[in-house]
Amino acid sequence: MVKVSKELSNSVAMVTVNTSTRSRNRLLAHYMLLAASLGFLLLTIRIVRSDKSSTGIRSKTVVRSARIQDGRPHLIYGTAWKKDETSRLVKEAVKAGFRFFDTACQPKHYDEAAVGKGLAKAMKEMKLKRADISIQTKFTPLSGQDPKNVPYHTENSIGDQAKESLMVSMKNLQVDYIDSWILHSPPKSNEDLMEVWRVMEEMANTQRVIKIGISNCYDIEVFRLLYKQAKHKPNVSKTNSSKSVDVCLLSNFSDHCPSFFEL
Repeated sequence: MVKVSKELSNSVAMVTVNTSTRSRNRLLAHYMLLAASLGFLLLTIRIVRSDKSSTGIRSKTVVRSARIQDGRPHLIYGTAWKKDETSRLVKEAVKAGFRFFDTACQPKHYDEAAVGKGLAKAMKEMKLKRADISIQTKFTPLSGQDPKNVPYHTENSIGDQAKESLMVSMKNLQVDYIDSWILHSPPKSNEDLMEVWRVMEEMANTQRVIKIGISNCYDIEVFRLLYKQAKHKPNVSKTNSSKSVDVCLLSNFSDHCPSFFEL
């Protein structure tokens, strides 16, 4: 009886120790992730401040380019699903030090106009210039839109839909150019893909957008086709980290791999 009690007591002790160890490991992993995120944020803030102090007023070419900090890690503030809190949270994000923002012309998940309002309020209060903020938005094809709330004319060609989407985005965000314009997901046909891309290239040529890219492209052959036929090669690749770690598809094609991390 005594022997059984001792064995039971030892088993309970082992379970307690193992449970405690797992809890500590989970807590440690949580703090490590938090520390890494904080480190990226502090690095971004330091880079922004050093750019200001070293150059004073940046040249127009550099100002109108999302490339001002390429090759270094950035934290992008994601604005999806914030609904009525979008404007307030975006404003608070700017005050907290965020300078890179991601949104989309997709009312189903984003309130793009509220993003614009939040940015405008924060920039006015903090006396920031347009050059201090980098904005990324997206053209979302019909398959990703709410049929009852599409931000462009559905009867138009997909190329015209993309162009109208960009104009709506610029109005919503209260800006005259976009730092990074993304195709939210590849259309079903390669013909539609290239029609949209030609429009994106045209907008890049007119300086309405600085960078163009694609997201949610998980078929490497689709990306190969786009990269091969594109005159302006995609220089932003945004992937969903729930499916994979943000692997840079561009690393398979060029030395210019984007370094954006979205929260």
